[in-house]
Amino acid sequence: MKQIPPTKNEYHVCHGEEVTLVFTPFAGADPDMVTISLADVPGEDGHALEPDPDLPDTPTFRFTVSPPVGGSISVQYECDFSGAVTADTRFELALSGSQGGQNLRGPTVFADDQTKQIGLAFDVRSNCQ
Repeated sequence: MKQIPPTKNEYHVCHGEEVTLVFTPFAGADPDMVTISLADVPGEDGHALEPDPDLPDTPTFRFTVSPPVGGSISVQYECDFSGAVTADTRFELALSGSQGGQNLRGPTVFADDQTKQIGLAFDVRSNCQ
């Protein structure tokens, strides 16, 4: 997996690659308040991904790239905040691919951000490293 600058929202991946998304909560962010939807066809309704139950303190989601070369995957994630939040309350995202690209920094969502739903695009390439 390779991050495509200048944003933190676009990535090149390989068919069959496993992508891992790890959300680290800070300053009182509730780990149960991250939801993810994955669509194999951008623009269509996606299906929910379930977090890894063995990592309850850092919501971790995984999916395997199934579209062929030239296809793409769209991921939407939403972070909700409740309770006592501060200017530092946030979720930081790190992405990793099984065929390269470890702990790539994704968009950070703060409690006071206007937009708490973020879109990520994964374009399937033959060379994804």
